[in-house]
Amino acid sequence: MSYWKSSTKTKSDSGLLKAAWKQKLVLLAGAIAAVGLIVLYVFEFRWFDRTIQFSQLVGWSLGVGAIIGILLGRYFSQNETDLTDKIRLFLFCFFPCVLFAPFVASWSNRVAFWQESRTEPVVFVQAQAYYASRSGPLKGEKIKPSGWAYFFYYRGKLRRIKSKEQWAIPAQMNRGDTLLLNMKRGLWGFDVVRFES
Repeated sequence: MSYWKSSTKTKSDSGLLKAAWKQKLVLLAGAIAAVGLIVLYVFEFRWFDRTIQFSQLVGWSLGVGAIIGILLGRYFSQNETDLTDKIRLFLFCFFPCVLFAPFVASWSNRVAFWQESRTEPVVFVQAQAYYASRSGPLKGEKIKPSGWAYFFYYRGKLRRIKSKEQWAIPAQMNRGDTLLLNMKRGLWGFDVVRFES
């Protein structure tokens, strides 16, 4: 009799240990996936600065992300009886959808592989170096710019895109001159400037 109880207890403990390990593996996989997404998000920043009308793409993506987050939050939290758990689960679904929406929108916009790059004429305005320090370089100090901002007119509107490297723009390029840029129409209709530094 005592042997049967001991055997049953051992099987029960073994099942609990397996469940605990599965839960730990799921949490570990989730943590790795979250870190991976954050790293990809950081690398996507360089494309944020090359997307024409990126602010509109962000606004659109945040709206879609919020709708998806609300739907997922309501779906997964509807069976929770405790109000605190319901709110916690809803927010757990909602915030990631909103936070990662610009990354997903930018990435999916620029990977439209069926769209061919094209050369578009734009009206050059100016190229301006910028520095990590707000005050810029001190007088007499020679430091490498953190990046370059390029201003030009495209389709009747003043645009600005940024690059970590300086473009190979002809030295004689003046304000009002025509500059040819390599662009690609994105999946969501937002043009992405593609250039070789």
